[in-house]
Amino acid sequence: MHTAIIFSKPQFDQLQEHLLSTPHLEQSAFLLAAPNRTQAALRLVVHEVIPLTGSDFDIQAGAYLSIKDECSRAVLQRCQMEGWSLIETHSHPFCDEGVTFSGIDRANENEKFRYVARKLPGIYHATMVFGQHSLDAHLFDWRRKVVRPIDRVIVRGFPFAFHLPTSSSGTPISPELTDNRYDRQVRAFGSLGQACLKQVCVAIVGLGGAGSHLAQQLAHLGVEQFIIIDHDRVEETNLNRLIGASWKSSLQHEYKVDVARRMIRRINPQAHVRRLRSLVHSPEAISLLKEADVIFGATDNDSSRLVINRMAVQYLIPYLDIGTGIEVESNRIKAIGGQVRMVLPGQGYCLSCIDGYDRFQAGYDFMSADQLALRHKAGYGLGEDTPAPAVVFLNGALASIAVGEFLNLLVGFKPVQTYTFLDLYTAKMMSIQAEIRADCPCCSPSGHLTLGDLEKVVFQRKNDGMVRIPALTISENCSSDCEV
Repeated sequence: MHTAIIFSKPQFDQLQEHLLSTPHLEQSAFLLAAPNRTQAALRLVVHEVIPLTGSDFDIQAGAYLSIKDECSRAVLQRCQMEGWSLIETHSHPFCDEGVTFSGIDRANENEKFRYVARKLPGIYHATMVFGQHSLDAHLFDWRRKVVRPIDRVIVRGFPFAFHLPTSSSGTPISPELTDNRYDRQVRAFGSLGQACLKQVCVAIVGLGGAGSHLAQQLAHLGVEQFIIIDHDRVEETNLNRLIGASWKSSLQHEYKVDVARRMIRRINPQAHVRRLRSLVHSPEAISLLKEADVIFGATDNDSSRLVINRMAVQYLIPYLDIGTGIEVESNRIKAIGGQVRMVLPGQGYCLSCIDGYDRFQAGYDFMSADQLALRHKAGYGLGEDTPAPAVVFLNGALASIAVGEFLNLLVGFKPVQTYTFLDLYTAKMMSIQAEIRADCPCCSPSGHLTLGDLEKVVFQRKNDGMVRIPALTISENCSSDCEV
């Protein structure tokens, strides 16, 4: 099973600055983390960094540390009471490249790992050591009672960073490329950025007009790991904007994810595409989204945005949301445009902060057909269900902006823009400043930020027509509709 530790950039910078603040003294910190466990991987999502100071040590020297028992007990009590997994970190400030655990470190962690496994069975326990320009990390496999290297440490920020621990047997991200198909963009963004594109797993929710553009552009760009989710089939009215679809696709009512997968594989036969014919709030979709490094949302309903925003915040996954709109009056276009909003959990706003979706409308989206019929009968109508205008060039313009911001996340070629508004009527593109809300019910410290699998999310339908959203049910097994 692949293992990784996931940081936001502020968390990683805080930890690194603390551990390497004194070149002549070792430093230490505890990390509280939440697991993100899937069939193929275990990721520990860092929730909180707890730096230790001089008063927390019995001994603090240039090559040795001893933490006071009461300090360790206080952290273990939080793990016991709140369910956190624990990552113990310290520094070897005298080491530059190739830092690793000393013999004393390994003896201590071997004793601590077994002690914690006895006292707090079921939590994950890891260790990290930092040098000036390197790190190493171990995880205790309490099922097999062995210590194993962590495969990778990932910093999901601006830009992304992928760290290969010294003891890991994983392959480092190599800038050496032999595939000439990417020669022109490597000349623009560099070979290391191109190599990073092969590492990330990208999810696209909604494979309609905008989503099909995203799939096409990301495949051309060099992404090789895709998760695509959509429950809908191709209709004749989709053919004016659905990239990869044909007249035959509409006659056969193909699933949009099947059309997208075929298009991606034609562009890049090496691409690994997992498709799910499902709504995004199904347990199978939630299980797949947990594996993504970046999520694109290309849907036109508030319930999908609510679900994806929650997943992004809870599992520390950047989320790019695309919205388009055309306003028509008397058969003339009055306004045409859209926006790309980037959610960087732990670093900025989420969609809940800016009222980026209507929770009341999202509640209707979660209702069954019978529940909707009852509300219509009672006089609680939702208005006329008229299809919105849509054109291929608008979808393409917004998808291109989103793909550009995604690439910028990996290589950092320009200042980050987390909210871009495009007005095609006046040919203007604007960067909008959106602020995080300290009391946001989703991404604040008292909300769902970096809770991972510690909080399950269930979107329940109730007989009274009300929708409760206490938390997401995690399913590690996809149904037969989840195909590669």
